[in-house]
Amino acid sequence: MVKSLHAHQSQWRQPAAAAARRCPIAEQTFERAPLWRSPKACFERFEAAPALPRSNPHHETYLEVSEKDVLDVAQQLLAQYQVEKRGGGFVSPSVAVLNLADGTAPSSDLLFGIDSAEIELCRRSCLFADLAEVDYPLKSRVVFSRDVVVFRGNRSECYAIKNDTFPVCILSAAAPDLSSVGSGHTETMRERIDTVLAVFAARAQTILVLGTWECAAGSPIGSAEIARLYRVALGSQRFRGWFRHIVFVAPEHSATSQTAAADFRTELERRSQPFP
Repeated sequence: MVKSLHAHQSQWRQPAAAAARRCPIAEQTFERAPLWRSPKACFERFEAAPALPRSNPHHETYLEVSEKDVLDVAQQLLAQYQVEKRGGGFVSPSVAVLNLADGTAPSSDLLFGIDSAEIELCRRSCLFADLAEVDYPLKSRVVFSRDVVVFRGNRSECYAIKNDTFPVCILSAAAPDLSSVGSGHTETMRERIDTVLAVFAARAQTILVLGTWECAAGSPIGSAEIARLYRVALGSQRFRGWFRHIVFVAPEHSATSQTAAADFRTELERRSQPFP
């Protein structure tokens, strides 16, 4: 079985031009996603940043940076913040993940996928089922999916079906097309970050796992600038106190992951207890 799974994984690791055949494990995930989908699962589309609730929870925001798998980080946070219930058992708070979406292709195209943060999410969870119902291209729209079940292990586990499945919320948002905005690169990215944080706050998501967005194709803004924009946003009057714990995950399999992780650590971790 392990050899078979590794053989199937190799098709996911090919460049786009080489991925001419449909990946059998991706197809299986696409078929199983509706079966694993939670009865509470639903998704919302946002055309712009929503208004924030009147009541700010006034959290001290802890910030950290990781190069681990996004969903592995989410599972660790679920375990970290679980509390014991009266009468036995445990309850975990909601953890929300940012999906660095492609934004141009429907989820069915991911069956031919090459490596990306979005495809890794879709390999392991029911996110396929929500994206299949979304109109593309996303452009400035973002999609908030609640109770997405993670039912496959990570790459090192050969994407095996998990015994300890767990739910996360996922916000799918594409990086803005900075090639078409002239000199307003920074403001355009700032607006996208504002939308992402506003949706999380409006939906009472206080524990977040966020991608760094530094690997957007052709982006004229590097990871250091994106980290600065996040720091400014989180320290602003608008978002201060809304979030309890945020982990920024550099793209694990990206050639620039170490640079992104270092840039985010330099900009963010020195401000993390409490923020700002």
